Amino acid sequence: MPEPVAEYVRQGAQALGCDTAYLALPALSVVASVIGNTRAIKLKGGWYEPSVVWSAVVGDSGTLKTPAYLKAVSYLFRLQKRLLEDHKERMKAHQAAKKKAKEEDTESGEPPEEARVAAGHLLRHDDREAGPDPGGQPARAARGP
Repeated sequence: MPEPVAEYVRQGAQALGCDTAYLALPALSVVASVIGNTRAIKLKGGWYEPSVVWSAVVGDSGTLKTPAYLKAVSYLFRLQKRLLEDHKERMKAHQAAKKKAKEEDTESGEPPEEARVAAGHLLRHDDREAGPDPGGQPARAARGP
């Protein structure tokens, strides 16, 4: 694990009093999801794999799995919220331009590239035990593609 992430995992596990694996696994998934489709590994011929890490923490009840998970993914939730707000603003501007163009009988074109890209970077998850995310939204979200 890269040192900044490894240190975050060590300190977080020590602060919570839980096993480091409870933070390490979701943190590894977060790092992979932030990389997303910007990088892929060519395994052979035309076979490419994006940066995706599926992980699950299994432990007895009361071993701080959920607090560790939330500590590992809280930054990603904040990033997602910021990207979604930015996307909404860009789409509002696009809709206003589209309306203006229609009134002036001119072409407005497609939504801005940044708006289309931002929509594809949203975290999709279904963690029934996690409760609300730091942004106040329910943890259960629509499953992504």
